[in-house]
Amino acid sequence: MTLSQLLCFVETSRTGSLTSAAARLGLPKSSVSKHIRRLEELLGVQLFERSSRKVRSTRAGETLLPRIESILADLDTLVAEASEQRADPKGLVRIAATPELGALVALHLYPALSSRHPAIQVAMSSTYGFEDLQDPSFDLALRVGRVVDDRLVARPLGFFHRVLVARPGYAARHRLTTPTDLARVPCLFFSGQRASATWSFVRDGRPDAVEQVELSGTFAVHGFVALGAAGRGGPRRRERPDFVAAPAIAAGRLERVLPRHRSPPTPVHLVFRVGADRVHRVRVVLDLVLEVVTRLLMDRRGGKR
Repeated sequence: MTLSQLLCFVETSRTGSLTSAAARLGLPKSSVSKHIRRLEELLGVQLFERSSRKVRSTRAGETLLPRIESILADLDTLVAEASEQRADPKGLVRIAATPELGALVALHLYPALSSRHPAIQVAMSSTYGFEDLQDPSFDLALRVGRVVDDRLVARPLGFFHRVLVARPGYAARHRLTTPTDLARVPCLFFSGQRASATWSFVRDGRPDAVEQVELSGTFAVHGFVALGAAGRGGPRRRERPDFVAAPAIAAGRLERVLPRHRSPPTPVHLVFRVGADRVHRVRVVLDLVLEVVTRLLMDRRGGKR
């Protein structure tokens, strides 16, 4: 069975004329007739009742027509998708991300995207909420923590730890050597609800050595950017994701408090609706985000996942 046979059958069924079908297909009438006869021989049924004046579909032909039309429509879609894959992707891709991840991704994604795919535009929104994951106007979302939703695809990118940081010399002056010592000094921490928190610490990366400490702070902030700004106004300790704190630690503006302790790992996911990655421009940005974030999280840990 060939594509030409199917096309000749469909056009003849639609027009009721071999002459009209031949004209629409740009073929000789004899070729159309030959293709139909071969298709009938292959299927073992008569598809048309022929007379000197017209061609009329048999019951078998009427039954077969919608199914072959569906096959040809799927083939047209496949060809269109293949053509899009060959063409340079273009258009808008909208991303939702937490402010900290969004800032880092934007810093590294922009040069990669502008050099490789200049026709793609990206609009990034910063939010800690999960409500945007079902917003159809968003194509991708970078989210921290577990994602439990069967309607979404969650691609793991890696993980980070929260660490305690302070101005240089602060931990030594206050003799902060164990997690229980933290209750003696004020703190700033990430929280949207109250000015107290239970912090969990893992020592030396051992998941079986978890210690929890109840802390009371003078300032709770729902956002690490604001948390960093508040910390610059005083000498207090604060918790920050390790990838956020790393530049300030490297520059000597901050130092780790309890450097052998950190939070348990927090997963990072790239989330999108089922089927969204079939759109070429979304797939291109998705792959770049995977590349950028995975590298950032690995570089922050010396190449180890």
